[in-house]
Amino acid sequence: MVRPSQRVEQGRGYDGLLLGHAVNRALSMRQTRGVRVLIVDAKEARVAAFYEGFGFRRTAGAALTLYLPVPVSVD
Repeated sequence: MVRPSQRVEQGRGYDGLLLGHAVNRALSMRQTRGVRVLIVDAKEARVAAFYEGFGFRRTAGAALTLYLPVPVSVD
């Protein structure tokens, strides 16, 4: 398993590329598979802030669990 947080890869922007790929996959599957939200469990506050930079929102019950609504249609 490739982990974008491995020290040798840090700072190269791969984490954003991987996240963008995951969001694009969710968008392409929203109609056929019913994807409506992406949920991530951040390991620490710094990582949660990273996800917030991409539009994820923190859940009320767990500060390090974030979600990103997947729109039903993109205009």
